Amino acid sequence: MATRHLKLLAMLAIGGIVAVVLLVVACTVAINSYSRYILSAHSTMHQTVGIVLGAGVAPNGKPYRELQARLDVAAQPYTTDK
Repeated sequence: MATRHLKLLAMLAIGGIVAVVLLVVACTVAINSYSRYILSAHSTMHQTVGIVLGAGVAPNGKPYRELQARLDVAAQPYTTDK
């Protein structure tokens, strides 16, 4: 009985290790395939476009607090001439 439990435990451990390795490989492949779209922090000031992810707009047309905060941060380089 103890031998059977050890075999089961060994199989679960091996399965867990294989799952982790496969996850790491999948993440690495996904990140590397999009690496040309990932910008470094020092190169972002040289871009002519940007993306501000939304958080919703109220029925009166005004952005919610979260979106307004994001828009304010995104506008800083343009309003401070940097």
